[in-house]
Amino acid sequence: MMTYSESLDWLYGLASFDKNLGADDPETARLGRIRTLLEALGHPEQRYKSIHVAGTKGKGSTCAMLDSALRQMSYKVGLFTSPHLVDFRERIRVDGQWISMEDAAAVANRVRAAIEANGLDGATTFEAITAMGFTHFADVGCAWAVIETGLGGRLDPTNAIMPQACVITSLSIDHTAQLGNTLALIAAEKAGIIKEAVPVISHGQMLPAAQVIERVARAACAADRAGQSLARHRGRDRVQPAA
Repeated sequence: MMTYSESLDWLYGLASFDKNLGADDPETARLGRIRTLLEALGHPEQRYKSIHVAGTKGKGSTCAMLDSALRQMSYKVGLFTSPHLVDFRERIRVDGQWISMEDAAAVANRVRAAIEANGLDGATTFEAITAMGFTHFADVGCAWAVIETGLGGRLDPTNAIMPQACVITSLSIDHTAQLGNTLALIAAEKAGIIKEAVPVISHGQMLPAAQVIERVARAACAADRAGQSLARHRGRDRVQPAA
């Protein structure tokens, strides 16, 4: 069994997600590993409701506000963010508390065992960390989880979830080698988190990005229009205070 320190060494010894973003790889190949891994772990991501957040600017603050709002409604809330600023454990939080070293090591051992048992030799660092976060949130009984994408959206490992809402914060030119060199191309990657029948919230976008987000949202039947708020959503998963 790996210790916490050994778990970090193992995680950082895996492949880099950035380097695996080859333009000729099909979507099924890029997301296939995380889906297989989550299946091997018993689909922990299906044991709580979630909100998925992508964007260029404001992702972290948006996630923090959503986390705080849900906790004020008396829910137990997981928060998955990246990268960390000081300590790896910042990435996986429950009700504002970092995952403990003991829990991080324990869940890393389970994820490593699932990777090796299923022959997922090309698993990346971020795929493993994503699986760790999703598994920990299920283990401790979270009712909701706020999930921040790592890079992009469409092919990001966090996109294996089926959330109750998607949020796309302000977009600008960034990570052009992986996401494209125009705002429209970047918006298409970020808008890849939009799912059918799931509301999408977006605000303050420049016109090229707004047009792409609205087009993808309409095509996926994700909302009546891009920018629809949770408060106006009439679906069965509308957020209500915990009893």
